[in-house]
Amino acid sequence: MSAAKRIATVAVDGAAFYFDRGYSYLVPDELAPQVRRGARVTVPFGRGGRVRSALVLSCEDRDACDCTGYKTIATVYDSELCDSPELLDLIDYLKESTFCTWYDAAKAILPAGAGVHIREYLQLTAPDTAPRSETEARVLDCLAAQGGRAELRALCRQLELEPGDRAIAELLRRGALLKTAENRRRYVSDQATSIAATAGFSGKLTAKQQQLYQLLAPCGNTGMPLRAALYQTGVTRSVADRLVRAGAARYFEQYDYKEVFTVESGGEQPVQLTCAQQQIAADIRGRMDSGSWGCDLLYGVTGSGKTVVFVDLIRHALEQGRQAMLLVPEISLTPQVITRFKKLFGQRVAVIHSALSVGQRLSEYRRIRQKEADIVIGTRSAVFAPLENIGLIVLDEEQESSYHSDSAPRYHARDVACWRARRHGAQVVLASATPSIDTYYRAKKGEIALYQLPARYAGAQLPQVQMVDMRAEMAAGAVEDLSRPLRRELQKNLQAGKQSILLLNRRGYHTSATCPTCGAVAKCPHCDIPLTYHRANGRLMCHYCGYSAPMATCCDNCGEPHLRLLGAGTQKLEDELEKALPGARILRMDTDTTASKNAHRTFLEAFSRGEYDVLVGTQMVAKGLDFPGVTLVGVLGIDNLLAGTSYQSYERCFSLVTQVVGRGGRGADAGRAILQTFDPKNRVLQLAAKQDYDTFATEELQARRYLLYPPYCHMAMFSLSATQRESCLQAGRALMEILGQLATGEYAGLPLRLMGPTPFLVERVGDRYRYKIIAKCRKDARTRQLFRTAILQLAEQKKLFGVRLAVDFWPQGEI
Repeated sequence: MSAAKRIATVAVDGAAFYFDRGYSYLVPDELAPQVRRGARVTVPFGRGGRVRSALVLSCEDRDACDCTGYKTIATVYDSELCDSPELLDLIDYLKESTFCTWYDAAKAILPAGAGVHIREYLQLTAPDTAPRSETEARVLDCLAAQGGRAELRALCRQLELEPGDRAIAELLRRGALLKTAENRRRYVSDQATSIAATAGFSGKLTAKQQQLYQLLAPCGNTGMPLRAALYQTGVTRSVADRLVRAGAARYFEQYDYKEVFTVESGGEQPVQLTCAQQQIAADIRGRMDSGSWGCDLLYGVTGSGKTVVFVDLIRHALEQGRQAMLLVPEISLTPQVITRFKKLFGQRVAVIHSALSVGQRLSEYRRIRQKEADIVIGTRSAVFAPLENIGLIVLDEEQESSYHSDSAPRYHARDVACWRARRHGAQVVLASATPSIDTYYRAKKGEIALYQLPARYAGAQLPQVQMVDMRAEMAAGAVEDLSRPLRRELQKNLQAGKQSILLLNRRGYHTSATCPTCGAVAKCPHCDIPLTYHRANGRLMCHYCGYSAPMATCCDNCGEPHLRLLGAGTQKLEDELEKALPGARILRMDTDTTASKNAHRTFLEAFSRGEYDVLVGTQMVAKGLDFPGVTLVGVLGIDNLLAGTSYQSYERCFSLVTQVVGRGGRGADAGRAILQTFDPKNRVLQLAAKQDYDTFATEELQARRYLLYPPYCHMAMFSLSATQRESCLQAGRALMEILGQLATGEYAGLPLRLMGPTPFLVERVGDRYRYKIIAKCRKDARTRQLFRTAILQLAEQKKLFGVRLAVDFWPQGEI
């Protein structure tokens, strides 16, 4: 019997869902100790042998006689997941529940940038090879002109060939060319070179070497970062190299942690819990002590002190020797939250969100892995933090759609949090002043525990809300976006030395450029959406694909020389405020002004210090912020949310209005709010003005029961896109037929209602047409198997290649 060989089953990067399966590769003996489940490797894949990243799913030993014909794993470049069975099982969970590939799931769990960039090269091995075609001659001549070696893709671009061109494949087969690959890390390593002196060294040193040695000697074995040592002594790297060669010092690598958020510990005043807060905290602490997992809803009005309860529960988790996680929906919320928790818990807090640099994210990931941080605060992706003993997971503002990922894997952070809590026997606390209707329904049914804080902390009152009828304003001749009542209140607030917040959920200056003669609107050439005028750069911009163009001087349709700018965004509102409030210090926060690193923190800290009088922005200023000096809140342009295309439009409008109104009156002074609308009698707006969530939720549930919408069913959306409208529509019809056949055949009895295919409201984005199929269904394993079978059958129709398909069980858009 021949010797056994190691075979690894891997999932490759870049695989479509329908061919995402395990592929077997031979493990070289020298790599065998590193190749295990969870390792990331590079492998030659496909007929052309293109090198790809891959995730090892399993390994087994086979008889060498059964291993002929297998391709061989090229390199091992990452083993972050190998030592965490939980995160490996989480990959399987994401693949099964969200219709993503194994590799997509792995990339979601690992920190951004923890991959490699693979570069393939062609090298001449036999320069005298006689070409058999004109294309072969071009390839050989081009390589010879570049010294016999060139990057494959660069060479193909130069020659206008595909990397898998037949001529290149033939030259490789005949041995005229050799293809190699190099792995390059996508990030700058978070390891830094340090240097330490050798104790007791008595050899001869130069003056500069002696200077460096004397600096290092008191540091002992811990040494110091090489860069710092060179900086402090003023010597060059060559001096340090010679010191090491002389045996007087040694180099070693250590992690160079990049500080994410510098806050001085202490200074946070202890807060006395109210009786209601004490009772809620005690109940949840008892559930944490039981060691069994559970899910709770903490529903409290804005300013009721939910964060104080979080602090108490997190402290209890740490006292148990366990770890905690606090998720927030927006990057804009993290500065205030992190500041508070770092003052309380210092370096035990790690931060994870997309605005951090790659190096910072990797540093925080390492700190968590090495148990130097046991509290994780962050946005959606922080739910994958590699904590090993979780006692508590909190989702603040749990109703927010940003907890859902709209790219593969299309998961909801709430689902992942519950999955991990089951694994650890932890408690999940969902907190909000306006819970999602689904969560509220589950709490009322008793599926999860319900805790309520119906009053503001320390007896503070909710703001008084005034509705302004914008139809009456227009009839009275008002042409500005700021109504007269809001303008007066802003002036009063400014004179009183108080701060104000204005919400307008549209960025830019004007929302469209329209021809007054023919009515044509300037549109993006790649998307079916009007361009938005941005005064800051004088350009028309697409908020979908990023296309921009200079402001048009005439209408493309009829030649009219004067286009009319209609609608208002945050930039235009900022201009109006400057005219209405001379001398006022105005701060605008939207995705245009907060694109730079640390912009959120810088702006919010400045506003908190009183350096600005008015904060105007999009919905990033509406939630979770706590400024005691704010006594006036204004809400503009809210009617467009009521006219949304989703069954969740009323819920989102109610939540946004309630949340932003709740930013006012959180200090010693009473708050007030002004809500501008063209429909002041609208039931949703009236209930939001009263902050009457219970009545709103009851009425919304009645409507959804009648129309059969969640929580009385589940929703899934199949999204199809293609460069040709007809291909997209054809694929949608074929999928509808397949789903119908399966639902009446093999999967008969499953509740399923299908609608579509229909175009998205914005049918074309980035030169791709988009259609959708909506399914009302039950979210269980059998339904997912039905969908999986349908996708695989659709993939067999080769005429539909090029059509992209995605399935989402938490669709947030037009349904």
